[in-house]
Amino acid sequence: MNMKKRTLNAMAVILAMFFVSCGTKETKKEMLIDKAQWLLGEWSNTSPEGTVVEKWAKQNDSTYLGNAFFVVEGDTVSSEIVTLEQKGAELFYVPTLEDQNDGNPVTFKLSEITDTKMVFENPTHDFPQKITYSKVDAENIMAEISGTVDGEPQVHQFPMQKVKK
Repeated sequence: MNMKKRTLNAMAVILAMFFVSCGTKETKKEMLIDKAQWLLGEWSNTSPEGTVVEKWAKQNDSTYLGNAFFVVEGDTVSSEIVTLEQKGAELFYVPTLEDQNDGNPVTFKLSEITDTKMVFENPTHDFPQKITYSKVDAENIMAEISGTVDGEPQVHQFPMQKVKK
């Protein structure tokens, strides 16, 4: 009888360790947004056409808020609000542009993530269908929008540097 109790106790301990271990893995899986911390801060790029600026801030443990705008000769000619949202085990990139989609947000679902790259896709959107952010190094990122327009592939890249304050 004593041996049977020990075996049952050992099995209970093993099962408890298994469930705790599974719970830990699930928690890590649910925090994909943590891999995007390198995006936080202010980024910009000035070209002959104007200046692109993106500002990203952590709103809470599951949401980053971004503000992107394009400035030409001191005037903001376009802007968008973007949320990077963790919902359960999924991560979404949700831009809202006042002059597109009747001002309604468009949702892009994460399809790939590493420590230096995030890819979001929405194959039903007109353009872009894919949004990619890549960390080049601590001071540089590359934002890219891609997809098809009238059956023709299109890719637009936006290299940006960290703004030093």
